[in-house]
Amino acid sequence: MPSFDSLTDRSTSLLILNKPLWALILLGGLAIALLVYARAPAPEWPQPDSARAVRIDTVTEVVEPERLRLAGLLRASEQAELAFLHAGQLSERRVKRGQSVLAGDSLALLYNPALSPGLAAAEARLAETNTQLAQAERDLSRTLDLHRRSLVPTEEKERAESRRDALRQAADQAEAQRREASELLDVAHLRAPFAGTVTEVHIEAGEFVAAGQTVLVLVGADGLEVEIDLGAERAARLNPSQPAQVIGPGLQGAVHARVIEIGQARAGRPARVRLALDEPPLHWQPGLGVQVEIAFDQAPALGVPLAAIIDPGSGRPRLFRVEQDRAILVPLVLGSMRGGLLLVDGPLAAGDSIIVAGHGQLLDGETVRVLR
Repeated sequence: MPSFDSLTDRSTSLLILNKPLWALILLGGLAIALLVYARAPAPEWPQPDSARAVRIDTVTEVVEPERLRLAGLLRASEQAELAFLHAGQLSERRVKRGQSVLAGDSLALLYNPALSPGLAAAEARLAETNTQLAQAERDLSRTLDLHRRSLVPTEEKERAESRRDALRQAADQAEAQRREASELLDVAHLRAPFAGTVTEVHIEAGEFVAAGQTVLVLVGADGLEVEIDLGAERAARLNPSQPAQVIGPGLQGAVHARVIEIGQARAGRPARVRLALDEPPLHWQPGLGVQVEIAFDQAPALGVPLAAIIDPGSGRPRLFRVEQDRAILVPLVLGSMRGGLLLVDGPLAAGDSIIVAGHGQLLDGETVRVLR
């Protein structure tokens, strides 16, 4: 019977002899697993989308006229700053501020010591010349009678006729001087050129008045108009009798108006435009502030949504145009708003697709994906 030691030694030796066999089995299994894994198809992992998502709109051709609203001031259709043609002393002011007057009423009187004596002298010269002319007419009549009877020579008759003709011309000249002196004296009366209201008084009685110095301001009682200022470019596009709308306080709708006068713009000064109101409300008075809306005809232009513009206040405005799924940077020149769109000038055409959202960090030429 074998001993315990002998059994133990035999089992240990068999285990030691079988170790290479187990290693070969393990290596073979690993090789088979690697071969199966290599022949299996690679898994398809989702790839990230590099295109930036954007929203687009289109470039629109704008054909509607440009509408401009400007602040204006009501004024009377007739108003004048009245002054004397000659210097002198204001001897009398016959009206007060706020007083209503009729056309031809005397408003003020000027005293000039050279005016009244001038008229008196002209009238005296005219009277003297007329007396001499009458005497020359009588002398000529007697000379002609004597000449017909051959009692005086022809030379005497001709001298009498020449003296009569010279006195006639002198009488005409004296009459013209008298009318001139009379008119000069008449302009010493400041008269109302039209019916209206005295709104301002600049000179009081007893004060010295220079020639052409404003004495008072007269505003007409009939008709209202409004004045606005326009730049040279817009004023050149206005037409006489062009319609407009005037909006004022205390009025729900608008009052129709028309252009009646277009001024000339100068360096540093806009053009003054006057518009007549067709039927102004009764409570409207000169000096009231109103809003004037005018439509200017303009050639068709390209308009884009304001959201498409990048850096509009930087001096280099631009937008992105979409071409073949790429964003193309386009420089622009900005215009005014019309019909909710911003007028632009640049390498664009009506119908072009432009980006209006998602262009915050977009680069020129970058691939984009349009969201529907």
